[in-house]
Amino acid sequence: MKIVAAALKSQGLILSMPAPARHSDIISAMHFGGTSPLEIAGCIQGFLTDKGTFVDRERAALIAFEAEQFMPRRLPCELYSEDLW
Repeated sequence: MKIVAAALKSQGLILSMPAPARHSDIISAMHFGGTSPLEIAGCIQGFLTDKGTFVDRERAALIAFEAEQFMPRRLPCELYSEDLW
């Protein structure tokens, strides 16, 4: 399994953009699309796997490490889009 995209989870919906988009790109699109700042603040930041599954930053770090997509530079380890692209 591999990490393929940054994603946000909000009220049961998963929002993502293809790599190399970052979480901030998704947040900007939500803002310009009319999503309220409170809704944006309530989002969970994570990633999509190549299986289409949303995972949080910690689980994404494990998946990316196992797939040799990145080497962690800090502990506890969370994945950031800058670690991949």
